[in-house]
Amino acid sequence: MACIAGILAYVALNMVKWEEVKSVFAMNGFHVFLMLYTAAVVLVWDFLTGVLSAIVIYVISLLLLRFFGKTKQEADSNDALPPLDTQYK
Repeated sequence: MACIAGILAYVALNMVKWEEVKSVFAMNGFHVFLMLYTAAVVLVWDFLTGVLSAIVIYVISLLLLRFFGKTKQEADSNDALPPLDTQYK
């Protein structure tokens, strides 16, 4: 059994593309959290639960950032109408 576990661990480690892991660590901390969260949940429960829950967390954070992430100044500048003289040119 120990031999089979070693083979499975070897195959699992070779499935990971280490360049992609390095690029995730170069991103912001939220992406690192998602990667580590997914790995931990896959180990504790199963693959489907880990990946789907990470996708749900990402979509919720994306929606929250889209709706509540703008500052008042950014929101005002995006909603402003162009001047009348350039509107119909």
